[in-house]
Amino acid sequence: MTKLDSTGFPERIQRIEAEYRRKSGRYINVVEVEGFADAGNAVGRLVLENCVARIEVLKWLPQSERFETICHEMLHLELSLQGYPMLEFFENDTDAKNLVAHLESLLQHLLIMPIEKSEFGYDPYVSEYDVAESLYQGFDQLTNLGSVADPLWQFVHSAWGVCYARVATLASESLLFPKLTAFFKKPEMELASGVARDLQQLLHQSDLIDAQKYIDVLKTILDSLSRETLSTEQKEYKLAILVSPSPC
Repeated sequence: MTKLDSTGFPERIQRIEAEYRRKSGRYINVVEVEGFADAGNAVGRLVLENCVARIEVLKWLPQSERFETICHEMLHLELSLQGYPMLEFFENDTDAKNLVAHLESLLQHLLIMPIEKSEFGYDPYVSEYDVAESLYQGFDQLTNLGSVADPLWQFVHSAWGVCYARVATLASESLLFPKLTAFFKKPEMELASGVARDLQQLLHQSDLIDAQKYIDVLKTILDSLSRETLSTEQKEYKLAILVSPSPC
C-alpha cells in the first residue's frame, strides 16, 4: 500500500486529490492486488468506506495502464465528492450484484469516459470492449435461459438487459457487439431486450450532468425495474436495491 502522489498526473486529478484531502483530512491509498474475484475483467476499482478511499490496481499492469487506471478511478471519486450516490445491494445474489454493478458502471462511465478522452487523450472505451467480450462468453455458454415459472426469472432477465444496455451504449463498436445483439434478438430474450431498449431510451433523453438529475434518473430506473421485474411475493428482495448517499 502506498499513498497516492498525484504529481505528474493531469491537473484535474491533482485537483480531485486536493479536494478529497480537504474534505476528509486523509490521503488516498493505492493498493496492488492479484485480481478481482467478483469482476474478472477489471483492472482497478475505487473502494470508498466512510470517506476512506483506496484505489486497487492489478499488480502486473504496465506503468502506462496503471496511470490510466488511477486516473479513471479518481474520476469515480470526483463524482462521489460532487454528491453522486453509490448503489448498494444487501442480498448475497450474483444476478442482483451484476445488475447493480453494470447499472452503476453504465451511468458513471457515461460521465467519466468523455472526460478521459477529451482531457487525458486516451481511448477509455477499449476497456468496455473487454466487458463486451466477457458478457458474450458468459451468454454463449448458457444452455438454459430459465423459465417464466421461476419467481426470479424476470429479475435475472432484467439483469441481463442492463448488461446489454451497457455494451450497446459504451461498446457498440466492439467486434462482438453484433453477436450479442443476435443473442438478445432471440424470442426467449424479449424481456431482457425490452429492458435494455427502455434503459437506452431513458438515458438518451436524460441529463446526468449534476448529482440531483443523476439521482432522479437512477430512481426512475430502479422504480421501473421494481415494478416490471419482480412479483409481489418478492417485494422484500426488490426493495433491497437502495441508493445510498455519497460517502464523502
